[in-house]
Amino acid sequence: MDLKELVATVTSAQSRLTAAWGVQPTVSAYSALELRLLGGNNPLSPEEYRKYGELDAEIKQYREIDSDATFAINYANLILKEGPSSDVEDAAQSLASSLADVETLYFKTTMSTEDNKRAVLRVGLLTYSNEDLQMMLRGTVNAYARFAAKRYISHTVIEHDSERETVMLLSGNYAFGFLRRESGVHRIIYVGDKGKKQTAYMQITVEPYSEKSQMRIEEKDLRWDEFSATGPGGSHANTSNTCVRVTHIPTNLSAKSCLRSKANNTTIALNILISRIEAQNEKEKVRIETRWQDHYRTIRLTDGESVIDKRTGVQADSVDDYFNTIDTFVTAGIQKAAEKKASPK
Repeated sequence: MDLKELVATVTSAQSRLTAAWGVQPTVSAYSALELRLLGGNNPLSPEEYRKYGELDAEIKQYREIDSDATFAINYANLILKEGPSSDVEDAAQSLASSLADVETLYFKTTMSTEDNKRAVLRVGLLTYSNEDLQMMLRGTVNAYARFAAKRYISHTVIEHDSERETVMLLSGNYAFGFLRRESGVHRIIYVGDKGKKQTAYMQITVEPYSEKSQMRIEEKDLRWDEFSATGPGGSHANTSNTCVRVTHIPTNLSAKSCLRSKANNTTIALNILISRIEAQNEKEKVRIETRWQDHYRTIRLTDGESVIDKRTGVQADSVDDYFNTIDTFVTAGIQKAAEKKASPK
């Protein structure tokens, strides 16, 4: 994307944010509390003071992000007007940073309390794994990690098998809301060992992770297993039985974690398991049943590389381009959901 296109993209994103923020209850609620605070005739309660402080912080964040975006746009337009210079790259970086901030705040205005939960992201190959498919697994995991970092979402690998799957725990800044729509099946078309075109499948699963559940499970209904990690992490991770898997016997649902601390693994695995049981009980099962014919993203490693998302129409001309621009694929899904939510029924 050149500088002119980037300016247009940030300007459009800023306009969407301004429009969304203008109808946010944050503004009207803040104004009502501020009027009472300045008037002095109707003092605020301690709870209202706390709420006023939270709203004030939200509004300051919006104004700061909006101001930074305006500065980045004006700076880039000045460079475009004066002609190419060494400042083009600096302007592009400033625009890219503002775009991430603007989109993050905009999407948060469309999300719910449920979206603000931590999340468990699993990227797993569903079929035979060769070098090309392992490359896709690594590249996809790294792309999601970069996306999370740009959105100030921390990520920790809790399980890793270089030939099969990687599982990450995502924390902070609406982690579940930003990635929940990535759940689904990807079809990968590649050249097999005998030189023939073959098809494989990779499943992305994004589940909410909650540490505050009221659900209690009887110990007799749980089966605990301990084993060593198979991926990187040094001699300690690979020779000690630090990995923990817990299975809920009545439902046969299970969860596992492979951090260095067995105590942390026990807690994390149990919390993931409880989240899965709750989702199943609410008939909102987050772990998608594998239906290969329902894949939503096709990745071609043959006849010229390409990636296309049939839900949103977003495309990439190569796999490397896809890895570098996965933000576009993720945010397109969020944007589509936001537009659907905002459209009159």
